[in-house]
Amino acid sequence: MTSPARILSDRSGAVLLEIALVLPLVLLLVLGVADIGRFIVIVQKIERTSVSLADLVGREAALSSETQDGVFAAARHILTPFELGTNGTVLVSVLRGQGSGTARIEWQGQSGAVGTSALGVSGTTIPIPAGLAMAEHDALIVAEVVYRHRFLFLPDLVAGEPIRKVGYARPRAADFKAG
Repeated sequence: MTSPARILSDRSGAVLLEIALVLPLVLLLVLGVADIGRFIVIVQKIERTSVSLADLVGREAALSSETQDGVFAAARHILTPFELGTNGTVLVSVLRGQGSGTARIEWQGQSGAVGTSALGVSGTTIPIPAGLAMAEHDALIVAEVVYRHRFLFLPDLVAGEPIRKVGYARPRAADFKAG
């Protein structure tokens, strides 16, 4: 029979015990860092998508249904490998200056199922977004991308508001027609 002193001084399983205690923490740290990196990439893609869509619409002289389809297809392409589907929405609005710091939402288009425009609905008059200036009858294109991101690891622990990014562009054509 072994004595208690000998059992306490035996180190043969110490390394295995240390690995068993530390490995779950190291794995959680590595997976958490990978998830944060994925989050940073999706935020950058959403921002790039909003700016690119506003610019794409601004290049057109009029917003035809083909142009709208092309813009929303471009959004899906830019966001790859992340999918809009039920996780996101792309909204494009055309504002027309009304004078005295207001604009009317002249047209809106949407692709996706997560959320509505932060601006309001088509046909309403709104204050001009902060930091922007619009003369009466000027047009402004606003592209909003809303994406509901879920972390892969511990998704219920880190839940939050959908990510929303907005891009602005002025139409290049002087006689730009919406819708």
